[in-house]
Amino acid sequence: MDFEKEYEGRFSTRYEEHIQNMTRLYEITGNLGDGKAISETYPQLKQTSAEDSAYEALLVSLYYAWNEVSECFIYGQYQAVIVLCRSIAERCLKLQFIKVTGGLPAGRMLGNLIQQGTGIIDQNILDLASLLGPPGNDRAHGLLETAEPEVAIRGGKERGVEVLSPSTYLIFPYRGEAEHAIERAHQILKATCG
Repeated sequence: MDFEKEYEGRFSTRYEEHIQNMTRLYEITGNLGDGKAISETYPQLKQTSAEDSAYEALLVSLYYAWNEVSECFIYGQYQAVIVLCRSIAERCLKLQFIKVTGGLPAGRMLGNLIQQGTGIIDQNILDLASLLGPPGNDRAHGLLETAEPEVAIRGGKERGVEVLSPSTYLIFPYRGEAEHAIERAHQILKATCG
């Protein structure tokens, strides 16, 4: 198999979409998720650490998660963006618990962290995280497909649509949800690691 030819056939037609997504990512977050931008926008994040602690491991994992979510957004992998943004919120809440209390609470899933964070973690961070829970759970567990099959088949409640002509459209499933997710995850990261 000629993988270069396969790659060219699969992705060359999406070049303009990738550039549009890169532009949109920058409009939303002010960065493109590359190493230099991560270090400037979220200076507490780290590429590596010699310390053996949950706090340091979270800083490193958040660095790579933001890089990955940015690339997924650029390449139009919107469902992955939504799930990973939820994960970023959960990791940031864990980081905040360690910062503020010195440890993690008993319940370590996003919903539990949000509940237990009231009065401990900044309410704005908790509110943003709570907005990432439902779409992240929906994409991770296929909830929309069973609750609202028609909406799932159409590509979500906020799918992207590009009109090419009066009778031709490009559909970008879950694009709108991904834009909201990446904006919220960026705000959470900025508040916790900026």
